[in-house]
Amino acid sequence: MSENIEYRLVSGVVDYESCLSIRRVVFVEEQNCPEAEEYDGLDHEALHYLGFYRGVAAVTSRVRYLDMQTAKFERLAVLKEQRGLGLGRGMLEYVLSCIAASGRRRVVIHAQSHLCGFYREFGFMAQGEEFVEAGIKHYYMQLDMAE
Repeated sequence: MSENIEYRLVSGVVDYESCLSIRRVVFVEEQNCPEAEEYDGLDHEALHYLGFYRGVAAVTSRVRYLDMQTAKFERLAVLKEQRGLGLGRGMLEYVLSCIAASGRRRVVIHAQSHLCGFYREFGFMAQGEEFVEAGIKHYYMQLDMAE
């Protein structure tokens, strides 16, 4: 990991508010997701992650543990100014290692259709038909991690 990049589990109000701010910019403002769908009332049951580039919050995601075997990776968002630096990839790698450490062996996502190739690089497989969520085309994808 570059000394200019840091990922961590959110543990305080300031970091949590940074996550919400990044999500607002990316999903609500850029992608026109309805605010009620973005802030779905599930944040309280999720683990939130934040990534920094040169000390500035730039990427976020959240994970919800659905059961003893399954985690749902959600809300991966990178600020436009820092896209192309590998921050999304680094965040996913970091979070997958955290999920593996929790003992979960299955990770599911609702991937925006144009990002399916990105997730396939990590071993996620699309399942079922394309669907629309928050006005954006998605696929349900699943990763079964090795024991």
